[in-house]
Amino acid sequence: MAGVDLATAQAIVGHESPTTTARYDRRPEQRRREAVDRLSLPEPRRLRP
Repeated sequence: MAGVDLATAQAIVGHESPTTTARYDRRPEQRRREAVDRLSLPEPRRLRP
């Protein structure tokens, strides 16, 4: 809820696996959706036939 991404939280608490940290992620679904909406992904490249 403090705006820290999962990887940063993982490093701070010392978990080896992000899966372990994710178990403790209590952010509401809407908050996670908003985070995904902020991502900027590159356009997919077309494959040559």
